[in-house]
Amino acid sequence: MAEKQICIMTGTRAEYGYLKIIIEKIINSKKLSLSLIVTGMHLLKEYGHTIDLIQKDNIPITKIIPMYDENDSSNSALGKAVGSSIIKFTEALIELMPDVLLVLGDRYEPLVAAIAASTLKIPIAHIHGGDVSGTIDESLRYAITKLSHIHFPASSKSAKRIELMGEEKWRIHMVGSTTIDNILNEKLLNKQEICKEFELNKSEKIALCVQHPNVYESEIAGEQMKITLQVLRDLNLQVIIIYPNNDIGSELIIEEIKKYKAHPKFKIFKNIQRKTYLSLLKNVDFLIGNSSSGFIESPIFKLPVVNIGDRNKGRETAENVIDVIHDYDEIKNAIKKVLSKDFRDLCKNVKNPYGDGKASERIVRILEDLKIEKKLLIKKLTYKV
Repeated sequence: MAEKQICIMTGTRAEYGYLKIIIEKIINSKKLSLSLIVTGMHLLKEYGHTIDLIQKDNIPITKIIPMYDENDSSNSALGKAVGSSIIKFTEALIELMPDVLLVLGDRYEPLVAAIAASTLKIPIAHIHGGDVSGTIDESLRYAITKLSHIHFPASSKSAKRIELMGEEKWRIHMVGSTTIDNILNEKLLNKQEICKEFELNKSEKIALCVQHPNVYESEIAGEQMKITLQVLRDLNLQVIIIYPNNDIGSELIIEEIKKYKAHPKFKIFKNIQRKTYLSLLKNVDFLIGNSSSGFIESPIFKLPVVNIGDRNKGRETAENVIDVIHDYDEIKNAIKKVLSKDFRDLCKNVKNPYGDGKASERIVRILEDLKIEKKLLIKKLTYKV
């Protein structure tokens, strides 16, 4: 029997971190073959040129599709990137003609790929559908869900939301989040190794700061980041700061970050490889900003989190997360709270809502057994009006 070709698209460092373990299992499968398309932020120098990480992992790349123009910061840049990339993805998928396109998340890159695949009658499988967030990401995620034919939600609540959208139950497979797989299968660095690598004082508190722009508030993203950095500076904390994604407003955040490049206690990085990033989550004293890591990965590490703003509003969370607005005093008080013994003791008992570390195994097995037939492509709503 011929191998079933699975085409995976990756556009960001975070997304690749979720997909890597699936990619490796597909490569090792006797029933599946892999084609990998690399696009989006992976190709941008300002954001770390993270295609280098994929190549360092010796993952074979089938297609490279440039999507964003680093020299275009106009209001129309994203729209033009989306439009032109649909053509590029259509041409690439015509050449590859995979049996299934596998995408993850809620960004424009997977949406573009899904639109192109839908025009070619290529079945689409979607990971992390049904999640809730407080920005345009949620609309993009749900648009991808409605284009998709197989759903791999990360939690039972996400699975239920997909069902409520009218998707047939047989298409929905609650597998958990693959990042839990990564954590449980990766030998992470210890505190001593982390402090040596980042030149940190082991006896002082360490914060990890990852703050992305909220598209609905992009014009004030810089001011929001300014407040966060001021609090961290005034508390005299050691801080690992990682650049944001490339959503609208990111350049304003980066401008604020660059102002602290000479600060002795701030360590600034465009990107950090996944193993090291997970090791930071394991060993720092708290995470601050608005990264989804504060919700999905943090419970595994019992890590206190200060989540700022509405970017993740409504997302499933454990008790280790404190939500605050972009206000100096609120952020400062929240940091003091997460560093307290009482809160750290509370975090020791939090439960992770995102699976048991076997998501990638389940996804690959389902793809291996999936029948590519007319029934798969013809979607029917389960609700009536």
